[in-house]
Amino acid sequence: MDISVEGVRAVKTYIFEYVTGVLWVLATIATTTSRALTTAIVDAPLAFIKQLSDLHVPEFVLGGIVLVGGLSLPYAVAMALRPLSIGLINRVLSAYRYLAKHVFKRDVSRFSASASGIVEPAIRDSLIDHAQVLAYLATRTDHIAETLEAMRAEVVFRATATLPSAILFAALVYRIAKAHAGLWSIGVGLTLFALGAAHTIREFNRWDLRVSAAIVLESAKSAG
Repeated sequence: MDISVEGVRAVKTYIFEYVTGVLWVLATIATTTSRALTTAIVDAPLAFIKQLSDLHVPEFVLGGIVLVGGLSLPYAVAMALRPLSIGLINRVLSAYRYLAKHVFKRDVSRFSASASGIVEPAIRDSLIDHAQVLAYLATRTDHIAETLEAMRAEVVFRATATLPSAILFAALVYRIAKAHAGLWSIGVGLTLFALGAAHTIREFNRWDLRVSAAIVLESAKSAG
């Protein structure tokens, strides 16, 4: 049986989104300060399953419902909250580039000068605006475009997972800390978010450099 690259990429992307959704669900449960509310959130699916079993629903149907619900709920949550995570990381990215350019006087243009001159209309200052750039490369070599797309998917996964991960651990610290729980929780949450955002931005900058190199090399081949 042949397994297509597109199929593997689609499954990998779904797994990324599913894991992000699970993180959001766990973060939501961990941040509920009321034990009764936490219990209600956990018990609601179990009560629904019990009701179905009381109706004598066939086991394979019940298993299918549980499977679909268990897979679709985290994915739906991830999709619903994706703009929040991406938007926040984009704001951090914009702030980083502003400080680097105007305060530290570093060149942080998204692409190299050579690459910018080649695909200037396709360039936007965003973490996920990439389709035009990859389309430009795909017209010259599908392999490089596919590799860069896979790398970008991993960077976006880091971006979307940073916020729920920070919230989750901050909530756990709040529950565990015996003194100054709020202070410890905020400190841990902000620290983890800052570290995660910094790592995401570093990986995104590396992705930019690879895109720049690919654009310049493929354009040079076409010119030659």
